[in-house]
Amino acid sequence: MEIGFADRMDDLIDEADILHSDLDLESNSSEDRAMDGIQRTLSVAESRQWAANREEALLVMAVGDTLAIARAHPEIYVPHRPGAKVRDSDAVNFSERGAVFDLAVRLHLSEQTVRRHQHVAETLDAAMPLLRDRFLAGVAPYVQVRTAVEAASAVTDPSGLARYDSELADAAGRMAPGAFRRAALALAGKLATEPLQARHDRALDARRIEVEPTPDAMAWMHLYIAAVDAVRIDARLSRTAVRMGNEPGQSRTKAQLKADAAVAWLAGDGTPTAAIVRPYLLVNPDGTGDLQGFGLVDPAGAGKSLRDCPSFGRLYRDPIRPARLTIDRNTYRPNKVQRDWLTLRYGLDPDATDFVSIDAEIDHVHERQHGGMTEIENLLPLKPRLHRLKSMTGITFAARPHGGIRVTTPTGYDSDGLGRDRPDGDSSGYDSDGYNRDGPPF
Repeated sequence: MEIGFADRMDDLIDEADILHSDLDLESNSSEDRAMDGIQRTLSVAESRQWAANREEALLVMAVGDTLAIARAHPEIYVPHRPGAKVRDSDAVNFSERGAVFDLAVRLHLSEQTVRRHQHVAETLDAAMPLLRDRFLAGVAPYVQVRTAVEAASAVTDPSGLARYDSELADAAGRMAPGAFRRAALALAGKLATEPLQARHDRALDARRIEVEPTPDAMAWMHLYIAAVDAVRIDARLSRTAVRMGNEPGQSRTKAQLKADAAVAWLAGDGTPTAAIVRPYLLVNPDGTGDLQGFGLVDPAGAGKSLRDCPSFGRLYRDPIRPARLTIDRNTYRPNKVQRDWLTLRYGLDPDATDFVSIDAEIDHVHERQHGGMTEIENLLPLKPRLHRLKSMTGITFAARPHGGIRVTTPTGYDSDGLGRDRPDGDSSGYDSDGYNRDGPPF
């Protein structure tokens, strides 16, 4: 084992010799060469980390500037339409939403991530300039900056915010993430002027459940709830798992038993109100399934879904009972078969899944009032928020002839455009560091 390790180390150092011509080639000591090599690779890692921090800072601040411009000039995303009645507040709101979507498709980020960047940028500019400058210099990593911004919501007094900014700016880049988070929370609690109950009540308004698909036909389910409720749920799951673990022949771990119990409770298994969902599942010849919005499902899971589903529906034409995919042109609302067929077609298309959902609203690409027909070729199953965004802004969605959805925005983005992999990187209006410290250029 030691010989094998030495051989690999020699290969690593030999490669380092090639990459770094100034390596001490006179040294005859394997240990000296290894030490020289690791010091250099550690130095490269540190410098790359600082560069990555700085690039992340420039990205976050550019997101903040973009949304500030969109709010100040709603006409960019919400063009005036003759006869349209749009209040100023609505125009600003939809312009900002349009800019968030524009950034998301350009940067290949979720809109939620764009909003997080916006919150970080606005908080740093408004209340934490010292930490912002450390971030831009590459000293503070994004994970610490975001932690500081999130905890800062408890500090409302200007003098308290100044102290909070100063102490965390000094600590940024000097502490491990866990230690920095504890320090930020402790300092925020110490400087907070608003009662904890008021802060908790405000945070409780954001309670929610989120589902995150993962590989191997699995998913995470996240609950953002009151801490006392989380402790109660975990305690009940633990007691249930212990009881189930004492049953004869039980081989599952405590963690597995807790997960299984949570699924049974939330889905209502074995009760009259057990969850009955209607996912779109396409079964493949090998027994696996494609579940819309998640991807591949294991054969056992696909079989269980088929066994438990209340009914089957036909979505493709068959010679005996053809599905009705065309309807009276004078009809505005698509029929059920059209909705199912469109949701399945685009929901299983990897180039369209970001824009559609099971609860999609069927959108007329060419709007009905402008002559658009209720036909498959003119219909898209857009997520409800995107349906509204298309109606209120200059953002467009169109079906591609061979699959997928083409997206364009008023700022020139075109998902079918050429050269999108190599943006111009124009930094007009920014200083030599790439950041406009005087505010957004509008």
